[in-house]
Amino acid sequence: MTRVLAVFDSPRAVERAIDAVTKAGSRAISVCAPAFDENLLRRVGAVRSPVAGWALAGGLFGVGCGFLLTIGTVRQWPGLIVGGKPLVSMPPFLIIVFELAILAASIAAIVTFLVVSKRARRAAGGACDATTTDNRFALIVQSAASSEIVALLRSVGAIEWRVL
Repeated sequence: MTRVLAVFDSPRAVERAIDAVTKAGSRAISVCAPAFDENLLRRVGAVRSPVAGWALAGGLFGVGCGFLLTIGTVRQWPGLIVGGKPLVSMPPFLIIVFELAILAASIAAIVTFLVVSKRARRAAGGACDATTTDNRFALIVQSAASSEIVALLRSVGAIEWRVL
């Protein structure tokens, strides 16, 4: 698989290139624009982030660990004298559960963010360089045949291109 960087002069030309590349069976990996353009990012699949899902999973894991810790700790000492109060009492346990949920969700979000950022930087390496200025857009395409994809990108309006 080879990667080709193509430079365009308008966002519409990039959209046409993404459509043509997808129809040809190749894949647009990343796009670099001088300003934020959600439409271009959505077309290359770069707007979805797994951080929220992993933070939710981390929070649920923290809730489970909080209940396991508090209830499990109390159950180890069944002869504990609490003055007639129930051993498993939710109000004080919920404080610990909440804290562990926030801790686990934060750790999961930070780790996921760092991992996804490293992958994105590796996938988009070389796209956002000096060729992307105020009026130029860069698109990275992954394809099996570089000569055919370059011809396709030229036909849809690429100003410059190079194999990465």
